[in-house]
Amino acid sequence: MQLLKFVPVAAAVLTLAACSSVNTKLVHDTVLPEYSPAANMGDVLDVWAACKKGTQKWTEIKEDGKPVVVQFECSAQDLLDLNNTILENSRTIKRMRELFEFDDIKYRAQFVVKSDGSGFDLGGQYNDYVWQDGKKATREAEFLKLAYDGSLATDPLQYIDNPEKLSFTVESYAQILGPFYLEMRQAR
Repeated sequence: MQLLKFVPVAAAVLTLAACSSVNTKLVHDTVLPEYSPAANMGDVLDVWAACKKGTQKWTEIKEDGKPVVVQFECSAQDLLDLNNTILENSRTIKRMRELFEFDDIKYRAQFVVKSDGSGFDLGGQYNDYVWQDGKKATREAEFLKLAYDGSLATDPLQYIDNPEKLSFTVESYAQILGPFYLEMRQAR
């Protein structure tokens, strides 16, 4: 009976090991000195508190005639929390409420592996937005620095010590993000 319990666990471990390619391991285990002299990307991104726990994913993308791309993505829990805070506390967004109602927001970075496998270049950093009504948009967003700093979109809200300041901050976010989200939704 104990053997039966062990076999599924061993199979899961082997499956996880098989999914990790040489290219993915190269990117995952590389130190980016522009962000940190010692921490590799995997150690930073796999535990970044901005990501919803368990959504961090590393994948390899291969297309005929194109360089191999290693992609990291996760659900941006901090951005979702910020938008929920705005929805719960803003009085000015009644007419633009749907702009702040997201099904998901993701952080996504792509790394283009050199043809000889000796390294990679940063291909891009993005936020992918999916509204509850199914509309989608993507924007470039340099989030790797934030990840290495351990920053969250909700950090400014943590230090607000009274309801008036919270209300002012939330209304400021609503006024800034509302037009930004509207522009993204209309671009598609």
